[in-house]
Amino acid sequence: MVRQLAHTETEISCGGFEVPVTKFTLTHHLAILRQAGVITGRQVGTTRYNTLRRNDLDALFPGLLDGVLAAPR
Repeated sequence: MVRQLAHTETEISCGGFEVPVTKFTLTHHLAILRQAGVITGRQVGTTRYNTLRRNDLDALFPGLLDGVLAAPR
């Protein structure tokens, strides 16, 4: 999910992620990432749009996100 957010210029809604998990599992993981401060969420009606906090993460932990994204899956 972090990789997908890192490689897009826009927000991604819950239904926009390409992951082999149930919607319940996906929303749980997104909630954990939001609580950890890795992503932000914007609610529009019943849809939540997610964005990676890349600038904030790079400022606080230089090179960490690049290392995570470069790691093999």
